[in-house]
Amino acid sequence: MGYAFDIAIVAIIIVTVVLGYKHGFIKTVLSALSFFIALIVAFSLQPKLSEYVIKMPFVDNIRESIRDQFIEMSPLSGEDQYNPELLFEDKPEAFVKLLNIIGIEQDDLNEKYNSWKSDAEVNAADMLVEYVANPLITSIVSIISFIILFIVTIIVLKILIFILDKIFRLPILKQANKALGFVVGIILGVFRAYVFGAAVTLILPLVQSNNPGLSVADSFIFRFFYGDANILLNFFK
Repeated sequence: MGYAFDIAIVAIIIVTVVLGYKHGFIKTVLSALSFFIALIVAFSLQPKLSEYVIKMPFVDNIRESIRDQFIEMSPLSGEDQYNPELLFEDKPEAFVKLLNIIGIEQDDLNEKYNSWKSDAEVNAADMLVEYVANPLITSIVSIISFIILFIVTIIVLKILIFILDKIFRLPILKQANKALGFVVGIILGVFRAYVFGAAVTLILPLVQSNNPGLSVADSFIFRFFYGDANILLNFFK
């Protein structure tokens, strides 16, 4: 069975090297880094974009949706309002589940509601909706902003890769681009081989109980990427 892992390692490295040479240095490097660059950009700019996304109409729809749920749980007859007192007294299952999902303690929320109720300048029912909705709105806005930035960054990088790849296909740069792509392919291939080895190291013990024949003991190449020999696993220990 160890020979199968050897074949997998060789295949990973050879395919990566061939693709590195074929695609050239620019395309290989930027394609490999695109995901990480997009992550960094998305994490860095997400708070800024969230400031604009939170002003979009769908945010008010979330608040209205929560208010509608409260009305269903504890309606006031003849009014498009709800009875906050009943929410805390009856503790409807939907109300408890909503608070658990958002991560709000019922007792803490009850205390806040009582403090709002004693303040004549605020509407306690509106404040309750706002307080429950805000964590949900913040999470949704952050996720949407992150996804937008990630996708836009990936698209921009794809365009940049395409332009640079065309430039480096010019006769004077083509050979250097392919030669450097070959070198990067080797480095990237070895890295991917270590990633594969780390994955097998973590997964293999879980499946060996049902498949005792699965072993790397007789491998010739894979043993340099498995277990304690795996540089990535040693780095994160």
